[in-house]
Amino acid sequence: MAEMGVHSVAYAFPRVRIITTAVDKRVNQEFHIIPGIGNFGDRFFGTDAPSDWHESDDFSMDY
Repeated sequence: MAEMGVHSVAYAFPRVRIITTAVDKRVNQEFHIIPGIGNFGDRFFGTDAPSDWHESDDFSMDY
């Protein structure tokens, strides 16, 4: 979570308690966390998948 996001949520919703494992200080021009995971919403909803990616692709890991 970016520090900017923590401040924005806390300002908009002062009674909400935010629980996170880390807070990063910086974001880039696209508001992606530096260093970090990029856009969390895209990662969570799968909206940034490459154009050649298909749901049927198997990305399971063998341990």
